[in-house]
Amino acid sequence: MKIFKTIAYSIFLLGIMLKFAHVLGASALMLLAILVMCVYLLITVIRKQKDTGKRMPDIIGFVLLMLYIYLDARINFYPLHWMFYVAVVAVVAVTIFQARNKDKVKFPFLLMWIVFLFSIVLHVIPSSKVHYAFYLLNNSNRSESSRDWYYYSWYLYHEGKFNESLQANDSALVAIVNSQMKAKNDRNEMDELKKDSIILTNKRKELITHTWNVLYPE
Repeated sequence: MKIFKTIAYSIFLLGIMLKFAHVLGASALMLLAILVMCVYLLITVIRKQKDTGKRMPDIIGFVLLMLYIYLDARINFYPLHWMFYVAVVAVVAVTIFQARNKDKVKFPFLLMWIVFLFSIVLHVIPSSKVHYAFYLLNNSNRSESSRDWYYYSWYLYHEGKFNESLQANDSALVAIVNSQMKAKNDRNEMDELKKDSIILTNKRKELITHTWNVLYPE
């Protein structure tokens, strides 16, 4: 049994290190860790061992890993919405087990619920607000963050907030101009900014005609 837990935590820690290093595949590794922990959890429950209660910290750790994956996916807008519903089932199962065994509420259980409630909040908040809060609200460089404004415009558009989406597109174009003023001596950077400006202008037309269905052109 311990082999599953050891492998899962090892893979997850490796995934975190790769994520901090911005290496592709880090999230996939963390998902693999979740799957291994699922095997561990299922074996623990199916065997109905008497010491299952002693393993509860491990099970709660598994749920916290799952919630971490979901929060990371929500903040970075990865297509892992299903992870939230899996986490709901897991949290409910752990809570029922705690209540049935009349176990004392301990810190790991409280932490799980705190993270779970935060996950619920992020789940129900519109994507545009999540993006603004994490990428624009406290971004001291947002006057030059054209892509952040562009993504913000995309989320607003698909929430039916067309006027606000247009304003966000304007902010993205202004950010392009601000960046061009700083990068006027960097030819490569200027070329990239020119391409982004063309994309923004074209997407603005799609936004106005309500035909914006693809985030970036192929």
